[in-house]
Amino acid sequence: MNSDLYCLIYTSSAWNDMQAEDIRALASRSSANNKSKNISGVLLYHDRTFFQILEGPESNVLALYDLIQRDRRHYGAFALYDGVIQRRNFSNWGMAVTDISAFAQDDADLFRSLVDAGPQLGTQSAMTSRIERLISSFRKAVGAEDE
Repeated sequence: MNSDLYCLIYTSSAWNDMQAEDIRALASRSSANNKSKNISGVLLYHDRTFFQILEGPESNVLALYDLIQRDRRHYGAFALYDGVIQRRNFSNWGMAVTDISAFAQDDADLFRSLVDAGPQLGTQSAMTSRIERLISSFRKAVGAEDE
């Protein structure tokens, strides 16, 4: 196990609607910045909700999350999961972007339930299987299954 590899998953709400081109531009800038810091991940934006998975060295991921929390384009950042991981799920992606339409209906419902529940989800261990299933859906959506 690589004890330096860390994952943080958060959700937040955008103050204003963002268009697809805004999200692509954000992801493009983020991808270049993330790669320089050895961070990989994926971003989903749907109905003014951001859902992001970040993975990399713990200090880099936490420093990035600190910046994200202070970003004025959104509010209410809430970490759904954070902890050490054994391997990256999105190793070839500085910041992949996907849309909920790329998810199977059950997985889209799971995404919505996690976002809607937010802080009421309970302990991280109680969420683990749902988070793992959602990560699998993200991997399929961005074509990261074979990494």
